[in-house]
Amino acid sequence: MRLERPAARPEDVTPALTRTALAFGALEQQLRRHPLREAVLFRMRLEAARQCAAVDGYLIDPWQLAASLEGLRPRIRGQDVFERGGEVDALRYAFEQYQWLARATTSQEERITQALTVAVAPVSHMGILWGSALAFREWIEVGDARAPFRGALVRLWQKEGVFSGLYPVTGAAAFRGGTSWEERRWIPTWLGSCHVNCSVLSNALP
Repeated sequence: MRLERPAARPEDVTPALTRTALAFGALEQQLRRHPLREAVLFRMRLEAARQCAAVDGYLIDPWQLAASLEGLRPRIRGQDVFERGGEVDALRYAFEQYQWLARATTSQEERITQALTVAVAPVSHMGILWGSALAFREWIEVGDARAPFRGALVRLWQKEGVFSGLYPVTGAAAFRGGTSWEERRWIPTWLGSCHVNCSVLSNALP
């Protein structure tokens, strides 16, 4: 018999929820009228794509990705054909992660729309942050890939007025190996990862 996991309670989530909401607000305030906003967002998206790829097992230099996005031929390193092939695969994967976040293809947009539909009920009942965490977890529970929901999150933040643009905050680190999947532990972990995303970006702003 399958045992039900204990659901997250307010006392489990509220501290992380508060910290994350404050971090989101601080980042939005700093970026909304920043003179280098578009350049900063480009750098943010490179780093977000790198993080998403790394958590999924693909390590890439974000500037390799930047070169690829600009149509330049990146330098592929490696001692043999297997290492070079691995770097090509990692670059391709990171490129796809960037697309999900900022330049989605038609087929990707269709999957993002599906993910947004999943998020409607949790967000309406639990609020944007807790509801997004629940929806993301539900999406993964039924066997769907992470990337479409990451793209959906970026759009959801803007749609709900959390951010004024497509800010690539996805809490990717919550999917690192060894992270508890128990709901009452994972949701605060994911919120904490989003908080760290925002704080690092805020501290790095010129």
